[in-house]
Amino acid sequence: MFSRDTILVSKGLYYNVIIIDKPLTLIGIDKDSVILYSQITIKASDVTLQNIKIDMGIADDLFNGNLTCILIDSSSNVRIENLYLKGADGDNLVFIYDGYWEYGN
Repeated sequence: MFSRDTILVSKGLYYNVIIIDKPLTLIGIDKDSVILYSQITIKASDVTLQNIKIDMGIADDLFNGNLTCILIDSSSNVRIENLYLKGADGDNLVFIYDGYWEYGN
């Protein structure tokens, strides 16, 4: 069993592909200054995302039309707190594939 690590994300713009495959808490300094132009894929249980803006509205070319902000894959106990999610028109903000998530704030 893994212990849950915590990562504090500094102010900035991030264009990275993020895959979380172990229990983790990912906390941005605040959702107005930590902006991800990236999809987050969660493949582990016991994950918390907090204080982050995810903007997929401009990232169509980067992700070949896959503009889901958060993809939860076979995970449980995923908590999303104080996030701003923006997808392109008609796209999913959160897509759950065999998992469970809870939204706070």
